Amino acid sequence: MYDLNCQKCELYKNRTQVVPSVIVEGSEIFFIGEAPGVEEDKKGIPFVGDAGNLLNACLREVGIDREKVSIGNICACRPPDNRVPLPKEVESCFEFLEQDILSLKPKVIVTLGNTPLKKFLKGVGGITRVHGKIFDCEEYNCKIIPLFHPAYILRNPQERTKFTNDLRTVKDFLQGKIKIENESPVDYKVVTNLAQFDWLVSQLHENDLWAFDIETTGLDFMKDEIFILTFSWMENTGVLIDLRILTQKIDKDYIFDKLKEVFENNSKKIAHNGSFDIEFLLSRGIIVNNYYCDTILMDHLLDENSPHGLEVLSEKYTDLGRYDIPLNQYKLQNKISNYSDIPGEILYLYALKDVDCTLRSYNKMLPEIYEQKLDFVLFEIMMPMQRILIQTEFCGVSIDIDYLNKTIEKYEKKMEEYLQKIYEVPQVKQFELEKTNEKIKELYEKWESSAFLQKRFPNFEDYLEFKKEETRFVFNINSPKQLKELLIEKMKLPIIKTTVKNNPSLDDEVLLEYSKANKFCEYLAKYRTLSHLKSTFLDGIKKRLVGDKVHTDYLLFGTVTGRPSSRNPNLNNIPRTGTAEDIKDIFCADRYEDGTSDWLVEVDQGQAEFRIWINYSKDPQALRDLQNGIDIHKLMAAAAYKKVPIPNRDISYEEFLEITKDVTKAERQDTKLIIFGIMYGRGAKSVSEQLGVSPSLAQRIIDTFFNRYKVAKKWLAVTTALAKRDGYVVNLFGRRRRLLNINSSNQGLRAEAERQSINSPIQSAASDLTFLSCVKVFREIRKRSLRSRLVLTVYDSLVFNVPDDELEFVSKLLYNKMLNPEVSDLIVPLSPEIKIGKSWGSLVEVDLTKDWSIIREMLREKFEFHK
Repeated sequence: MYDLNCQKCELYKNRTQVVPSVIVEGSEIFFIGEAPGVEEDKKGIPFVGDAGNLLNACLREVGIDREKVSIGNICACRPPDNRVPLPKEVESCFEFLEQDILSLKPKVIVTLGNTPLKKFLKGVGGITRVHGKIFDCEEYNCKIIPLFHPAYILRNPQERTKFTNDLRTVKDFLQGKIKIENESPVDYKVVTNLAQFDWLVSQLHENDLWAFDIETTGLDFMKDEIFILTFSWMENTGVLIDLRILTQKIDKDYIFDKLKEVFENNSKKIAHNGSFDIEFLLSRGIIVNNYYCDTILMDHLLDENSPHGLEVLSEKYTDLGRYDIPLNQYKLQNKISNYSDIPGEILYLYALKDVDCTLRSYNKMLPEIYEQKLDFVLFEIMMPMQRILIQTEFCGVSIDIDYLNKTIEKYEKKMEEYLQKIYEVPQVKQFELEKTNEKIKELYEKWESSAFLQKRFPNFEDYLEFKKEETRFVFNINSPKQLKELLIEKMKLPIIKTTVKNNPSLDDEVLLEYSKANKFCEYLAKYRTLSHLKSTFLDGIKKRLVGDKVHTDYLLFGTVTGRPSSRNPNLNNIPRTGTAEDIKDIFCADRYEDGTSDWLVEVDQGQAEFRIWINYSKDPQALRDLQNGIDIHKLMAAAAYKKVPIPNRDISYEEFLEITKDVTKAERQDTKLIIFGIMYGRGAKSVSEQLGVSPSLAQRIIDTFFNRYKVAKKWLAVTTALAKRDGYVVNLFGRRRRLLNINSSNQGLRAEAERQSINSPIQSAASDLTFLSCVKVFREIRKRSLRSRLVLTVYDSLVFNVPDDELEFVSKLLYNKMLNPEVSDLIVPLSPEIKIGKSWGSLVEVDLTKDWSIIREMLREKFEFHK
C-alpha cells in the first residue's frame, strides 16, 4: 500500500500526486516502468499518456489484455522535467512496489527501460543487450523479462518491431511455448601441475584447430599482464591456466617457452576479438601463427545490425546463456574493475565458458558463412586485414612531439583570442551587466533584511565590497541555460529546431546557421571547433603517447557497411578541410637518433565510390568517358557553371580539356559533392543547402549528369527495388547489408533504408577493394622481408611508413596493386593517387608515370630540411 502523503525523497515537492501501481488480482504479468509522466501525474494512474497509449496498442497487437495485467513504476512520483529517477529516489519508493510484488506473486515481471532493469537485474548490462531475454528471479520466485520503455519506442519507431516481438516472448512463455533448456554437460579443467601442463601442450600440437582466450589485469598491452589463458579444441570442453598459481609450481621460462611453441605452430587458431589477445601475446614475445578466424568478424558479416560481444553470441549460437552475469554482478557489488581481483570460483568458470563459447560459435557460424557466400570476404579480405591491423596497432604511428606541443599552444592562443572576442560582443557585456545588477539587488535585499549584516556593515557599499567576487557575473559559454537565455530571450534569435524535451536546440548545426548573421555565434562556433579538436585530438594524443608513438585501435566491425572505424583517437573525425592539416602533421614518419627519418606514403583510390557506382551500373557512356581519362565531375561543372554545351556523344581528351579550361577547383569540388549526394539519394534542395549554392544550379548539375548517364540513374532505382524484394543488398565481393526498415510503414525509416540500399554496396565495396589491395601489397612486403608497414588507415586511404631505401619499390607497388587489384567483376578503370612526405598533413602528390629520378629530386627539394 502506497503512502499517498509520502515525503521520503525530494520528489514530493514537485508532484501533483502519488501514482500507485494498478494491481489486477490474479494477473500473471506485472509491468514495471520508470516513473509517472505529465499525464500520469495529473490522473494518478500509470501509463495513460502517449507512452501508455503506445503500450496499449502493442499489447492489443500481440493479444495481451491490458485489463488483465498489473502495471506500475519503480518510482511513484514524477521527477522534474521527466528526468531519470535518482538511485536514492528508487530506493525510497521500492518498499511500496515490493509490497505489491509480494502480494501479487506474478509469474513474470516485465521491466520497461533501464531504470527498473538496473534495480531488478544488477550487472546484466543495458536494455539494448538484454531486451526480450528471460531471467530467473529467485527473490520473487518468478521470471523477469526486460523490454524497452514505450517512451523509447515513441522516439525510435524503428524499434517497435523489437518491442512487439519481446511482448510476444512474454505471452509465449506464459503459454508454455518457450522452454527454458538446461545447459548441455561440460568438461572444464584447470591445470595445476607439470603433467597436466605437458598434456595440454601435446593436445594443442595434435589438434588442427583450437580456440584461445586470455584474461588480463587491464586493457593496455604495453603495461598490463596476462594471468589466465584458456583453450578449447572440442565443444563443451575447456582448459585453463592460471599463471599466478602455475608459475609457483613450474619454471616460468619453461611455461612461456611451451606457450610460444604452441602459439607458433601450424594449428588453426580461433579467437573472439583476437587483436586484443594477440597484442598482449606479442608484447610477451609470442607470435600467433595461423590466426585463422575471428568470431567477432564472422558475426559482423552475418548480422551487422546487432552487437557482437560473446554474451550475444552465447545466446545466438550456444546453450550457455548469459554466463557473464555472475561475474558482472560480483564486479558491481564489490566495485571491482580488475579481473585479477575476482575469486577463482567465479572467474574460472567465466573464462572457460568464454573459450568454449568462441569455439561453439565458430562451428555454428562457419556453415552459414559459406551458405551466404561470405567466405571470400571473411578469409580473403577481413582476416588478412585484421592480421595487418594488429601489426599497425602494436607498432603504432610516430608523433612529432615538439610540433604537437607547439600546436597545442597555438590552439590555446586561438581559443583565448576568440574568448576575448566573445566577451567584447555588446550583447554579452549587457547580459553580464544585467546579471550582475540582479545579484547586487539580491544582495541588497539580503543586507536590508538582516540586522546582523547592517550592524557588521553599516554601509551597503562596504558589504558589496566584501561580496564583490560573488556579485560579478561572468558569462559561461559552456552553460546551455545561459546560452539559451542570451540567444533566444535576449537576442531574439529564431528557434531553428528543438531537443527531445522540446527545448530550443543550440547544437553546432544551429550555431553554424546563426553565425551567418551573428558575430557572437560566429566566434562561439569557431571556439567550439578549436576546443573540440584540441581536447579530442591534441590533448587526446598527448595523453596516449607511449614514447613517441600512439597506438590507435582499429575496428573492422565498427560500422554496418564494413568500413573500418578507429578510436583512441578516432581518426575518421579529423576534419578533411580547414584546420585538419596542422593536426595531421602531428603524425610523422619514424625518426632516428642520427637525424634521418623514413617516409610516409599515402595511397588513395581516387573517386573510389563514384567509380564503384559506374562499375555496378555498367553505364556505357560513363565507362567510355573514364577510359578516355575524362574527369566527369569537372565535365559536369563546365556544363553547369560555364553553361558549355556537352556533345551527346563520346568526346576526346583534347575536347574535354577545351570544354573544362575555365572550371575552377571550387566549382569542380561543389559539383563532385552534388553528384555524390544524388548517388546517395539526396535531392537538389538538400545538397544546395549544404553547399550554399542555388537549388537551380544543383538541379542543373543533376539533370546534366543523368541526361548523359542514363544507365547509372536506372541502377539506383533497380537496386532499391531489389532491396525491397530481398531485404538486403550485396556488394561486389559478396558482403551483405541487411536493411530492416526497407519495407517499413514509417516513411522516414523507409526513406533512410532506401538511401542505405544505394550507399552500402558502394561504400562497402570501395572499402573492401582498398583492403584487398592492401592485403596483396603486404604479401609482397613479407615475401621480400621489407620493413615498410601500414601505420594509418582512414576511410579508403592507406598510409605506410617506408624506409628511404624501399621508397621507390613500395610506392610503385602500392600504385600498381591499387590500379590493378585483379578483381574479375571490376571493369571500371581505377585512378589511385600517391602522396609522399615526412608528415601526414604535408604530403605531396606524385605522378608515378614519370621517371623516378625526377620524383626523387622533387622530394629532395621539397623536404631538404629532412635527412
